[in-house]
Amino acid sequence: MRRARRSRSSSATSVDYFDIKVKNVISSLNPQQEVDLCYGGNQEVCAAVSIDGPAGTNYVLAQSFNFASLHTRGVDIEGAWRVNMADYGLPGSVTLRGLATRTIHAISDPGVPGTTPSEGAGNMTGATPKWKAMLSQSWDGLLGGKAGLTLTERWISSGVFNNEYIECQTNCPLPTAAHPTIYDNHMPGAVYIDLGGTWNFSKGVAAYFKVDNLADRDPVLVPQTNLSLALNPAIYDAVGRTYRAGVRMTF
Repeated sequence: MRRARRSRSSSATSVDYFDIKVKNVISSLNPQQEVDLCYGGNQEVCAAVSIDGPAGTNYVLAQSFNFASLHTRGVDIEGAWRVNMADYGLPGSVTLRGLATRTIHAISDPGVPGTTPSEGAGNMTGATPKWKAMLSQSWDGLLGGKAGLTLTERWISSGVFNNEYIECQTNCPLPTAAHPTIYDNHMPGAVYIDLGGTWNFSKGVAAYFKVDNLADRDPVLVPQTNLSLALNPAIYDAVGRTYRAGVRMTF
């Protein structure tokens, strides 16, 4: 009698919703904001301000206060699938893994009178794209079980220069400090590909290599009035192709 062979594979998925609110976040104020708040009756700020004393004794201490609040909401999606390649007449095993985050809101409120909350999701001058994902494909157990290779893709979605800016080309409204106008508010996303590998000399000794940003993709320029800030390493790869190699030893 012929026996049916069962495929030796496994998979797992998860979807997690998060809604995080944080109050009394430490936030920095500029000197004018401190003076305005003090004369508005905020005694906590008045401890850092003195402008009514004798000449030469007045000061405004630049410091942080617990006024701000943050509200972040979104979804984390993760999945993995692993299969033994012996079922297909090939050596080793292949693992596919993916992790994605969709940030719906990342609202920051300075907590200072006269200021308005700002939306950080999709603001490419900040640190929170609307979508980011990392996918990896690993093949372990190659060459008699000694070698392994991993290919990784890092992806971030496109966004805007600033969510508070008003994009317009003609008939623009009067710009304000909180909502200036901009001709083109679009910022592109990016995809980076990494390649890594391992070689097991023995049970406790393995060599590895890793090449990040394999295609040596140039970083996206983020326009700023200060040209030294024309890159945003919090979102984009600002280094280019990098190489790493080493040996790991387990005792």
